[in-house]
Amino acid sequence: IRRFCPDVPILVVGNKKDIRNERDRDRRKSGNENLEHVRQLVNYDDAAACSKQFSSHKVLECSAKTKEGVRNVFDTAIRIAIAHRASRSSRVLNSIMKLRLVF
Repeated sequence: IRRFCPDVPILVVGNKKDIRNERDRDRRKSGNENLEHVRQLVNYDDAAACSKQFSSHKVLECSAKTKEGVRNVFDTAIRIAIAHRASRSSRVLNSIMKLRLVF
């Protein structure tokens, strides 16, 4: 993405947050650290490191099943897109104004 769209904002979103919550609950119940579905989840710290590498935005998590965090993801994405568009517009306007000064 950065190669072809270097200025596009990236938002890292972890889906199926309910599974992480279920895993934590199951782990507390059983005391078993080697649950089968634990290996399939991305560690939050790894996601945060990825986000830090590619984005200036924090990692968000949501669950479509429980609807937890879904609105926050969309609200954040919209805010980021509007801010990005506004910054691009101001850059374009500044460039146009500079061209007018030259001619």
